[in-house]
Amino acid sequence: MYVYVRAQANELRAVLRDEAGTARKMTIATVDAFQGMEHDVIVVSTVRASLSAGAGFLSDPRRLNVLLTRARRGLLLVGLCHFVALAAGYSAAAVTPRWRADSSAVARLAVARSPQPIAAVIDISSNDELTDALAKAGDSLVVIDYSTSWCGPCKIIAPTFDAFSEKYTNVAFLKVMGDSSPAADKLMRSQGVRALPSFHFWKDGKQIESISGAKTQALQEAIEANM
Repeated sequence: MYVYVRAQANELRAVLRDEAGTARKMTIATVDAFQGMEHDVIVVSTVRASLSAGAGFLSDPRRLNVLLTRARRGLLLVGLCHFVALAAGYSAAAVTPRWRADSSAVARLAVARSPQPIAAVIDISSNDELTDALAKAGDSLVVIDYSTSWCGPCKIIAPTFDAFSEKYTNVAFLKVMGDSSPAADKLMRSQGVRALPSFHFWKDGKQIESISGAKTQALQEAIEANM
C-alpha cells in the first residue's frame, strides 16, 4: 500500500503492527519509496487530496508514473480517485465507484491504459445525469456538446472539444450523443437542440449561451468569455 503523506504511512504501520503480523506481509510507504519495486496488488490512498487543489503529487509525472506502473495485477484507488484517473489520461467512465457501508468511495481503475491520453469530457445520457453534473460543477462554467454518431460536423469538431477540455481545466465539459439511447434523445430534445452540433453554456445552474454548428473560434471565445 502506498500513500503520499509520510504521516499516513507511519500511522498505518502503527495500526497494523498488532494485527497478527499483517504489517510484515505488506509494504506501507509513500509513492517515492516504491521506485524500482513491484507488487501484485497495490492500494493507493488519496484521501488527503483537496477538491480545489487536487492531489499535489500528481504534478510530478515521475511520481504519477510510479503510482500507475508498480502493480502487476491490480491497482485500487481509495479517496478522490478521479484526480488520479484524469491526470493519467483516463476518461471518467474508466473509474467505477463502489460504495461501501461506511459511505466511503472506492474506485477500481482498469490496469490497461489507452495508448493515447483521453480527454476529460464526461458523457451523459439523461436528464438526471445532466442535473447531477450541473450540481457538481457549482459555480464553474459547464459546456455541453450535443452531437450524434452520424453527424459529419460533429466528428470534425470533436477533437477540438476534447483539446479544450484539457486546456481549460476549470471548466466542466459534457457530451450528449443523442442517438446513443432513447434517454439521450429525450435529453437533447428537452434542451431544444435543433442543429448539430450544438454547444450549450451553463453557469450557476442556468443556461447562459448557446452556439450551433462546428465553429471552433466562436466556441473558444465563448469559453474564455464565460469562465
